[in-house]
Amino acid sequence: MNQRKDKPRAKRFKLKLPVHFREAGERDWNKGTTVNLSCSGLLLRTRKSIQTFSAVEIVLEMPPEISGDSTHFFCTGYALRSRKSRIPLRASEVAVAVLACQPIRNGVAERLLVTPNARSQRELVNAVTNMVAVILGNSELIMAQSDLDKQTRSRVVAMQTAARRVTSLLHQLAARSYR
Repeated sequence: MNQRKDKPRAKRFKLKLPVHFREAGERDWNKGTTVNLSCSGLLLRTRKSIQTFSAVEIVLEMPPEISGDSTHFFCTGYALRSRKSRIPLRASEVAVAVLACQPIRNGVAERLLVTPNARSQRELVNAVTNMVAVILGNSELIMAQSDLDKQTRSRVVAMQTAARRVTSLLHQLAARSYR
């Protein structure tokens, strides 16, 4: 039996919210709109195509009624799947698995969106984040195999845990570089 079918799907909330996003390592931000959100990710509508398993950075603007005092959040994750529109000039949909999300305070959101990603430290963080996202994406594909023995499954879970910890540390490093 497929492991994915055994997991209950996270509840989706239909919210149309503005987002800015870019693939890790890119300098320019792209615009999009959420179709829905869950605790594990979001579905994004955009004119920009994103390759599956690409690391993605997102600045998400939440209404204060939902998020409290912080309205902008910096999230990182990777593209799970992308569906291009068959109609020219129509937006594509990209499903993004969110690995980490943190509130942005003190006007940092505006600096993130305006300041090009020029510092070598930022570029290094983006490159490593991209590699970790590929590791996590491939580990999820491995975990979806039904014929994994218990020891292999345990090792893959340990690998995923370590990769998520690396992602958290990278976010801390990135937050410092944006100050």
